[in-house]
Amino acid sequence: ALWSNLFLAVLEFLLVAWFYGDNNYFANLSEMGLKLGPLRLYFKWTWKLVSPLLILSLLVLSFANFTPCRYQEYIFPDNIQNFGLVISAAPAVPVVFLLISSLCKKGSAAFSVNNWKSAE
Repeated sequence: ALWSNLFLAVLEFLLVAWFYGDNNYFANLSEMGLKLGPLRLYFKWTWKLVSPLLILSLLVLSFANFTPCRYQEYIFPDNIQNFGLVISAAPAVPVVFLLISSLCKKGSAAFSVNNWKSAE
């Protein structure tokens, strides 16, 4: 299940930093009373570039270094290996499904924050 968590982390970074926008996110943080000051540039580049690339490289390396599951000298059959991969993808399936569904229904407006309302 590690690779599905890495995939979800990359997806989260991309959606928040690139689609929602780091300026919107920083505005939300300031609404909550959090002032980043000089750390704003650090967080901006970390969220937009450094962290997604590091996590994406870990994801690629986890696929590149994949070894079949085994117990002592017994290597499980391919259908069992594939079943394990399907089970490990289970956490990511609902997220990807809802993302695609939202994009099909709303198009690029799925990422728009213009019609959000204040909680007041």
